[in-house]
Amino acid sequence: WMVLNGEQTAGVTTMYMDRGLDTGDILLTSETPVGENETAGELFDRLAAMGADLLAETLKRLPQGIARTPQDDAQSTYVSVLSKEMSVVDWSKPAQHVHNQIRGLDPWPVAVTTRGDVRLKLFQSRMTDETAQVPAGTVTVADPKKGLFVACGDGRVLQITEIQMVGKKRMAAGDYLRGHAMEPGTVLGC
Repeated sequence: WMVLNGEQTAGVTTMYMDRGLDTGDILLTSETPVGENETAGELFDRLAAMGADLLAETLKRLPQGIARTPQDDAQSTYVSVLSKEMSVVDWSKPAQHVHNQIRGLDPWPVAVTTRGDVRLKLFQSRMTDETAQVPAGTVTVADPKKGLFVACGDGRVLQITEIQMVGKKRMAAGDYLRGHAMEPGTVLGC
């Protein structure tokens, strides 16, 4: 959810157990910046390693005593479980929203769009400085060497860098385009 929401900082916490869900006193915390192109899966792996280090530090310091910080209910955030219904890309949204969706749903449930009747999974993207005055979802560039670029609802163009046809292997967008030519002007998601 941190990646989906476009947050720039993530972290891990050790805390005492309490009756409620995540309501115990905080012991130690550790934060890290979220990379602008980092996927949820990549962030999860980094946070897991950070969590292990923080747990070791907590266990090391616990016998000497660690100050307990009560949790502030006003700062607590509960989120819903990710679902496949969240997967469909709405190209009419701003480019940053689509970029966060693609990053935030990797590795599961994965952002999806369609090209005609072909369903495509989108795994990685990059923000660009390019703009285009075309309908949202319109492919502006589809070149095996340059890549796959798609206009979003705010007029900004997003580069799709990793793609997969359902039932096929995941690949760089340029490799996909070598075997599946696509014309600029093609509209995705229709």
